[in-house]
Amino acid sequence: LQAGTDPLGPDNIVTFACGLLTGTPAPASSRLHVNALSPQTGLLGSSNIGGSFGNALRACGIQQIIVRGRSPYPVYLYIDEDTIVLRKAESLWGLTTDATYEQLKGRLDNKRIRMVTIGPGAENGARFGCIMSGRHHAAGRTGMGTVMGSKMLKAIVVKEPKKPPRFHTDSEGREAIKRYIFLIKEAPEFKLVASLGGAGYIKWADEHGIMPTRNFQDCHFEGTDQLDGENLTDNITRRRGCRRCPVQCKADLTIDRGKLKGQTAVRPEFEPILTLGAKCGLSDLDAVIYLDNLCSRVGLDSLSASAVIAFAMDLYERGII
Repeated sequence: LQAGTDPLGPDNIVTFACGLLTGTPAPASSRLHVNALSPQTGLLGSSNIGGSFGNALRACGIQQIIVRGRSPYPVYLYIDEDTIVLRKAESLWGLTTDATYEQLKGRLDNKRIRMVTIGPGAENGARFGCIMSGRHHAAGRTGMGTVMGSKMLKAIVVKEPKKPPRFHTDSEGREAIKRYIFLIKEAPEFKLVASLGGAGYIKWADEHGIMPTRNFQDCHFEGTDQLDGENLTDNITRRRGCRRCPVQCKADLTIDRGKLKGQTAVRPEFEPILTLGAKCGLSDLDAVIYLDNLCSRVGLDSLSASAVIAFAMDLYERGII
């Protein structure tokens, strides 16, 4: 790119790249990397996303997507093993990421559909717009969703082939895969991460004095016990994770108490619990779950959103705003 390229202008490019082992039998190899000039810094923006999208893309014979220019109206990119086409998406523009997901799944009526989407945050130019893969996985940092929004690209949809290409793996390769999976499962933190995800490290953060309490006014938080991921164990209805990853650290929740009673949600990870919780002085775990899921639905990076909120609260308490 030319020096001085506007990150939100048509000359910026955004790339969606599989890893060299994505789509192969290698464990923990399904992630996708997103790059563009960042609207937050004007420098290289980089974000990584899990789920199944990378595998589906590679199954269609594609290693990387490079998006250039800008559409005059909202579109989504549709890909299958025979087709790459831009389709109109005016009816999807303004929808949340989960509503977009449901609309496209219903419209295309196929269980093999995988997609990445943006929400109203990115569409409206919030510079920390994220990209969601399904409901669980976010390319959160550096505003890559906002770059998609500036190009009027609402989603990228991939229909995975019924018979994905088979990657030849010799006996030595199969042995390496088995050994790698064994080492992952024998790792000291495996059971904790598999059962609680990043939400299991909240007490650890407080014990090590790294809580960003009230916009870093303190390094310990009095509400740590309330925010601990163990409090959500009984609310888990399903465990999930990235394809071919033995950890499966994600979880669906059904809340059985308070204002969110009866609602379903995705369990927050380590960083949003710390930043939407301790950083904002909030010890109500249900509220943190709500706010984290809201960020995902409107397509905002939860860490950047919480940083703005905590900073504004700090300024208000100091009488600056």
